[in-house]
Amino acid sequence: MPEFEREGPLLRPQGYTLDEIPQAFAQAAAALRAQSTRRSTLYAGRSSRAASDTTTLSVVVHDWAIYPGLAFANNFGCDKLVLFDVIHATDLMHSASDGTVSLCRPESLRHEAIHLLYWASLGACFFLWRRCAPVGWLCLYTVFFVAWLCPFLSPLGPLDWGGRAFGPTGLRPWQEPNGEATASKAVTPYRCYPYFHALTLLADREGRRRALANVSLASALKRQPILYVFGEDKNAHWHTEAALDALRLTEGCSVVSVKGAGHWVYKQAPGPCFDAVERFILG
Repeated sequence: MPEFEREGPLLRPQGYTLDEIPQAFAQAAAALRAQSTRRSTLYAGRSSRAASDTTTLSVVVHDWAIYPGLAFANNFGCDKLVLFDVIHATDLMHSASDGTVSLCRPESLRHEAIHLLYWASLGACFFLWRRCAPVGWLCLYTVFFVAWLCPFLSPLGPLDWGGRAFGPTGLRPWQEPNGEATASKAVTPYRCYPYFHALTLLADREGRRRALANVSLASALKRQPILYVFGEDKNAHWHTEAALDALRLTEGCSVVSVKGAGHWVYKQAPGPCFDAVERFILG
């Protein structure tokens, strides 16, 4: 995600909109593709394509990077697409009996309520931080303190917190990051900008239409094989059974669920994740 890893002064304190995030992702992908020497099978025989467009590119994304990853897959295409722990299948419902496609509904009202509360809370942290930094930080501390008191309000699982609430390391903003089990960077109000900009789409019909088109799983399934890997130990998953069925019913796609892991499944269970990705990309 743009500037998530940046140290020092921010280039865009206002964050990046859901139109700008995929653009930044596409620029990074183009730069990596220009350095590659492996030729893609997607454009075999198309001599008119530039060399930088004909090299192999597999996209591996997690969490909020799922959004620009799917946007890139839908708008440009890639050889293989690997999604970790999040699928925004807003457009899709497969019937296992007849393969029909229709609008995807939430798996449960409880999960939907947890997701909306999570997004609104973190979006508010960024909104307040932009107007008064100390208030934004206070909001962030409050959100995580409440999540500690009431863990059922958070979509994360027990492993995702990375340690005891008041231990030296963990996911919470008052702790040093536990990069072996959770995020490698500390949570800050600025890193909540995607939630804020996503929520602004509630009042922007055209922007909402573009965003939903970007994350269309139905479209992505028609363009490239997709592997979805998720940890089972979470309070609320970011996918539906309908989305999993759609992947399982599509040739070349697969789903891998990992026990004993949560949101940061590739850190909490690296062996199964690495094996699954290696088989998918190189197989």
